[in-house]
Amino acid sequence: MTAVREVQNAGYWVSHDAQMAQSIDDNPTAPEILGLAWVGWEYDDCGNTCIDAYKILYTHDTDSGKLWRNQRITTTKYNSSGQLIETTYTPSAVGWDTTPIAQHITSISIPPMAGNKLTVTVTASVGEAEEERTYEVVPRPDS
Repeated sequence: MTAVREVQNAGYWVSHDAQMAQSIDDNPTAPEILGLAWVGWEYDDCGNTCIDAYKILYTHDTDSGKLWRNQRITTTKYNSSGQLIETTYTPSAVGWDTTPIAQHITSISIPPMAGNKLTVTVTASVGEAEEERTYEVVPRPDS
């Protein structure tokens, strides 16, 4: 059951983020295995327009079997004339919010995208039990 749950947890997070993504890097530079990015809705902050941009990087540590989700949000604020006021980063310009989302992951396969579909195969092993699941995700249109 642990292997099943770990594969499901990995599939949930990757699917969730990939459905939001406007751009997908399915061949990033190691140690990343997947890069996703999207821009959120505009919102008002005391008469200024703010836009949040999300960047997610997934990394897999083959030694520990952990799958990590790394997130950074960039907020750009414009005044009512459309002039840039400031850009801020959460957590910081050089930092990332890093969360382990699954463990016991023995392999994760992400072949190049076919059309607009991202395919991710995750395998987890706990003791002699092994579970493998394939997730196919269509990201949102880039518009």
